[in-house]
Amino acid sequence: MKEIITVQARYLVEFIFKKGSINNIFQGISSQVVSRIREGSLIHKKLQDSYKKEEFQREVYLSYEVNYENFIIKVSGRADGIWKNLLGYKIEEIKTTSMPLEFIDEDFYFVHLAQAKVYAFMLLKENHLSKIDIKLTYFNINSEDTRILEFTFSSYELEVFFDDLMEKYFKWVNFSINWDLYRNESLKKIEFPFKEYRKGQRDFAIRVYKAIKDSNNVFCEAPTGIGKTISTIFPSLKAMSEGLCHRIFYLTSKNITSKVAEDALININKSSKSVRFIKIRAKDKICPKKDCTCNPESCPLSIDYFDKINDVLFEIIENNINLTDELIEEYSNKYNICPFELTLDLSNYADFIICDYNYLFDMRVYLRRFFENICEEYVFLIDECHNLIDRTRDMYSSAISKKEVLEASKNSKYFSIKSINMLNKKLIEYRKLCMEDGFFIFKEEENSIYDIVLKVTSQLEESFLNMKTSKEKDFLINFYFNMLNFLRIYEIYDKNYYIIYCSEENDDFIFKLYCIDPSNFIRKCLKRGKSSILFSATLIPIDYHMDLLGKDEKDMLIRIPNPFPYENRRIIICKDIDARFNARNLSIKRISEYINAMANSKLGNYMVFFPSYEYMNTIYDDFISTYSDFKTIIQTQNLGEEEKESFLNFFSPNPDRTHLGFCVLGGMFSEGIDLKGDRLIGAMIVSVGIPKLNIERDLIKDFFQNKNSKGYLYAYMYPGIIKVFQAAGRVIRTMEDKGIIILLDERYSYFNYKKLFLEHLKSFLIIEKSERLKEEIIKFWQN
Repeated sequence: MKEIITVQARYLVEFIFKKGSINNIFQGISSQVVSRIREGSLIHKKLQDSYKKEEFQREVYLSYEVNYENFIIKVSGRADGIWKNLLGYKIEEIKTTSMPLEFIDEDFYFVHLAQAKVYAFMLLKENHLSKIDIKLTYFNINSEDTRILEFTFSSYELEVFFDDLMEKYFKWVNFSINWDLYRNESLKKIEFPFKEYRKGQRDFAIRVYKAIKDSNNVFCEAPTGIGKTISTIFPSLKAMSEGLCHRIFYLTSKNITSKVAEDALININKSSKSVRFIKIRAKDKICPKKDCTCNPESCPLSIDYFDKINDVLFEIIENNINLTDELIEEYSNKYNICPFELTLDLSNYADFIICDYNYLFDMRVYLRRFFENICEEYVFLIDECHNLIDRTRDMYSSAISKKEVLEASKNSKYFSIKSINMLNKKLIEYRKLCMEDGFFIFKEEENSIYDIVLKVTSQLEESFLNMKTSKEKDFLINFYFNMLNFLRIYEIYDKNYYIIYCSEENDDFIFKLYCIDPSNFIRKCLKRGKSSILFSATLIPIDYHMDLLGKDEKDMLIRIPNPFPYENRRIIICKDIDARFNARNLSIKRISEYINAMANSKLGNYMVFFPSYEYMNTIYDDFISTYSDFKTIIQTQNLGEEEKESFLNFFSPNPDRTHLGFCVLGGMFSEGIDLKGDRLIGAMIVSVGIPKLNIERDLIKDFFQNKNSKGYLYAYMYPGIIKVFQAAGRVIRTMEDKGIIILLDERYSYFNYKKLFLEHLKSFLIIEKSERLKEEIIKFWQN
């Protein structure tokens, strides 16, 4: 039986016929991203309802199959409307646009007409017609005016058009099918890329495979150092080889962990060349033209991108399977095209996609090409999933800044965008509500600001065409997209998951839609896949993670026991340190003494973690002015890739002097890094990692106190202890590793913390003096 390849008419014509340049303004202002009030489907319905029902049929499904030697291509889609009367048939396509109607020319409507011609061809074949009419109706979402373009095509013209379209598409389908066959056979032969499984690793891999086979979601807690990355990648590739999934997404929050996944796939491909993978990097990381916006006026890499791209894509996928950053940069330079857009287009031909969480979960940038009209079975491997809670809170929140509004007003003064001043006045009105406490919480949905922001986006859209390229225009484009995001978030607002508040913050005033509970949004996004494997070394406490990561009743939980010998590590709690915010100045000297005691106990590499940059810098200055026997390095903010690598290289094997790295708890070096053997023999963690007190943390506390009486735990204690466990996990990475974990804060001796430690780390010693610390560490290393 031949395989049937289904393709949507819209995708087909856009892929084959799309031409011209990248233009982020009017590509961004599509019916996919405008607000609910202006959403295309509602406008379509409004127009369709105005037609005579006896002559007009709306949303008509059409399909046509083309039979090839080895497969069948089935083209399908829904025509917005079909007219039938005594004069014959007419296909109507309705398009919403913010483009002024007078600017609509053949270059603009070419692809829309091609889509309508595909529908016309299918209708013609179904009804044995000799000719057919086409009507393109454009509806301007700002003015609500319409423009109608009409065409007539004979059956011969449509058949020639359709045959040419399918001939161009055939080579892509044929290549993809042959690749899939090769890939699946090749993947069946791959073997686990290490000599043997670590203890617990094989069991983990088996359960991942079974979850994919059974179409289940799994939340898995597995110890740091067990090899979680390859334990999820290997079984998922085996599942792919058996047709249990078509594409795998490896989602992470940190570039360091994405590199581990990339290295694993490169290793697999060394012998088998069996899986085509790509890593999608953020636009600001990959773009060589960082100071310009994505349109032909500003960026030469956007010019004629769509005219070039299909030939470039075919050249790349014919000759490469490791679609690395270096390869993409090479082809971007060779053909003078945008590397970010090239990455996205190449992802269509990747079996395995490594990317940030936001490409699945964030409404602004999620991969619409995969997740809008899902026609494949996906598997999601979600690394360090404990980070997903706060990340999705940010994704589903949106704020309007008064400073930004004033800057937008200044930049738009020549374009009479009056609504920006209206928005500023509304923020002044809200500011008066904050006079007493510095913030104000709205009890009900606040709709008036929504209507003003809607006017802002509409007026900006109308103005962009008349603006010349400038820094002012670039600023207004960014402001416009921020306002669009605010509209999106407002439309999904639900009092069960959100708080609306305004406040004075850092010499600014903001109005914010704050997502308190992201679980519902996470759950919906996970349903885009057949199976999701959410894994972390720290899913303690389990009820907190299951609650906020959107667990369904049928989802499974796996907990892999720690395979590393407990005698290889020593956990010591120093309870005579008060690391609370208000007492930190009193603890500086004592913490320096403890760091010195640890570093003097055995020559080697150590990390010391702090709850904030400010606290870390203060103690670092005190320590290096008092103790000079050690080599030190300190983490700074906004490190680049080379600086990160340099920091990690500081922890070299067999150091001739003790090396101390001062790091921030919850930062890039407290999780996802792998310093094996004597590259790290100890970690000291100062404080219990509680997030800084602020309005939003208190809002979380109050929200969950009302919901489940765990407000303080959910807002402060649990997020803090997760960072502590992650940092502690840097020390023991293999069965041979030995090391110490020192915890400085009296709160670790409290019952609530000891209970979590007994569940996660099993055993510890509590002491009160730095002298005792040195004795215990020496004793540990002598055993």
